[in-house]
Amino acid sequence: MNEVEQGFSRRPRKNTLDDVPVRPSSGARRLPPRDPAQPMSEVIEKVLEDLAQRMPPPESPEVAIVRAHLERAWAELVGPRFAERLRPGPTAVHAPATLIVWAKHSIALFEAQRQLRDLARRIRQRWPAAPWASVQFRLEPTDLIEPEPPSE
Repeated sequence: MNEVEQGFSRRPRKNTLDDVPVRPSSGARRLPPRDPAQPMSEVIEKVLEDLAQRMPPPESPEVAIVRAHLERAWAELVGPRFAERLRPGPTAVHAPATLIVWAKHSIALFEAQRQLRDLARRIRQRWPAAPWASVQFRLEPTDLIEPEPPSE
């Protein structure tokens, strides 16, 4: 086995990375050429345009009214067992007829998926103008959860 196959060389090779000599055994790789720097205003504008395309369209006034009724009657609709563990979320971006329901933890998510399969039907029975044909249960992102005050 020669020295190159062993992964080291006794003398440094003439490889350079940004004009700095690099030994092959150092693990350094040649970086692709960099694009010229862009002004921050252009970068921010592109990011905001991308976010705007990913945002769901604003809710119509009719949907906003149904959502307000849903939030007020949430505890009655899901029952006392789930009232504190679940909360209605936004309409799914990829499927506008799907209501996302946030679960506080994985146990609540599992129980809700098993016991509240008919939640979309209950919503449609109570509010026929509701735009949601289905409900999708998801684990609530931790950055959306408000910290609980320490118990004394």
